[in-house]
Amino acid sequence: MLYSGAFLFQFMSNHLLILRIQSQIIKVCLVGLLVITTGCATQGGTTAPDISPEELRATVEPGNEFLVVDCLLPGQIRRLGQQVTYVTARRPLRTTTEDCVIRGGEYIAADRADYKTALKVWLATAEGGDTQAQYYVGTLYEKGANGTPDYKSAADWYRRAAEQGYSRAAINLGRLYEKGLGVSRNPTEAYKWFKHGSGLDDSDASRLLPAEAEGIESQAQKAVTQSPTNSNQEAPIIELLDPLLRKTRGVRIELGRYPITSDVGKQREIKGRVISSVELESLHLNSEPLKVNQDGLFRGYLPTLNTEKDKISVDIVATNANKKQTTMKLMVTPPHAAETPPPDSTPFRGFGTYHALVIGNDHYQHWPSLENAISDAVAVADLLRSRYGFQVTMLKDATRRDILKTLNHYRKSMTRNDNLLIYYAGHGFLEYQIDRGYWIPVDGENSDNSNWIRLPAITELLQLIPAKHVLIVADSCYSGKLTRASLGKLRPDLDQNTRLNMLHTFAHARVRTALTSGGVAPVLDIGKGGHSVFANAFLDVLRDNEDILETERLFWAVKARVVEAAKSLQANQVPTYSPIQFAGHEALGDFIFNPQPL
Repeated sequence: MLYSGAFLFQFMSNHLLILRIQSQIIKVCLVGLLVITTGCATQGGTTAPDISPEELRATVEPGNEFLVVDCLLPGQIRRLGQQVTYVTARRPLRTTTEDCVIRGGEYIAADRADYKTALKVWLATAEGGDTQAQYYVGTLYEKGANGTPDYKSAADWYRRAAEQGYSRAAINLGRLYEKGLGVSRNPTEAYKWFKHGSGLDDSDASRLLPAEAEGIESQAQKAVTQSPTNSNQEAPIIELLDPLLRKTRGVRIELGRYPITSDVGKQREIKGRVISSVELESLHLNSEPLKVNQDGLFRGYLPTLNTEKDKISVDIVATNANKKQTTMKLMVTPPHAAETPPPDSTPFRGFGTYHALVIGNDHYQHWPSLENAISDAVAVADLLRSRYGFQVTMLKDATRRDILKTLNHYRKSMTRNDNLLIYYAGHGFLEYQIDRGYWIPVDGENSDNSNWIRLPAITELLQLIPAKHVLIVADSCYSGKLTRASLGKLRPDLDQNTRLNMLHTFAHARVRTALTSGGVAPVLDIGKGGHSVFANAFLDVLRDNEDILETERLFWAVKARVVEAAKSLQANQVPTYSPIQFAGHEALGDFIFNPQPL
């Protein structure tokens, strides 16, 4: 039987299960009928809607089978007694294109209004009370399912899911309250939902920094404290970032002072930060005043040791505008004289299995080649494997399909007990107006972004990967970040046991975060072993670290080093660290590095 073009288009619209376009052949799988078209008659002037060349190409780019789609699975065939057989309603599922095809599902291969189409997939299930569907509907309204972001509808759907205990919805609702999007801005309500989504009680919450504790000058302008357990009457908090003080793995305190080493006859520079809920009045290292930038970062020099027997006491004193004062006490000694605890051969357990995907792209086909991305990646891979026990997959000069296929492998193979770090060094591109970023694979063209890797596509894969902790470390850009208020930040002044207990609490939270270099491509750090400024700082901190290290502490230590190194190269580079929006981040937790015993 010959079907007209109009009839076939209408039939396909009603019964389409799978649309796959491969090379120049269009294969259409229909219920009860398979049609492979090489030419069709037309009737009555009815034509299928136009598909632009860009949309057509987007369906056939290598690696697209690993992209995430909203899939409608066929209904189940069920039997009631011996007489009645019926088909259930179709079921929505967020999965990859490949998985949707294998399971006989329906998805949209090319659609200019994909958010609106996706909303139709999930809305009925959400209205039926499914919390995951309610969360997805909220994200679709926030992304602009009706053409522009509808934050009020997003907040309503997030609230429905959050009130039923869906953690990701609670975190997203808290963010909307923090920003005043779709709801009245209310930092206290935001913190309540962040805490609710994380499953933390008031005791746990009191061990975190208040959400606004980021810098110094900005704090004086903020009248509302987001954490009810913190107030403007608190004394400042001092944290040393270079070197990092050991806080968990057996540290010996002499006369109430943390040990720190310095070579005889040489002046040692230190870096740190001070956190204050009100304006800082002064910061001194012994009697010397220290300058503090708006992020609370400072640097100074320890007194010089003259002999191998010298020991010098150092006090770093911070005073805020309310005359509240904190003192960090240090004892400076030569390296050989430092009293160190006996080696700890017992590893900390309970943090799961660690995996890393490390990508370094130097030799581009259409973009300028880079000099140090692969060397950075190799050094990172070696350090993660040897020092921190990661199982590493290394990709050098990776294509689009290489990267997406490997991420899809993790989607299939990982469990809730796994941690995944993804390190990317290579070209990136960021559309600042819409905060959309891309990673450029080595086969990415210069003037055509259809075979670049859209970071929202990676974000969607991160949502499907079962691992509890996923950290992106990008010596490039990463868009779509949440505010830092939804990140768990341990107070630097916690005692050892409390800190370790909180780290174990963090270990069970589902976390999706991104640590970025602050640029769109690696910046060469001349004379530093062929590594970028960011890679050098990242490697230095992890090499020197002897303690369980949450990425928040790692970030501040890296940031202090990068900012200073970039200035010496007359460059401006400021790393960033925050949760990733729409990636399934659902707790005030953090990615944890657990070094292997030496």
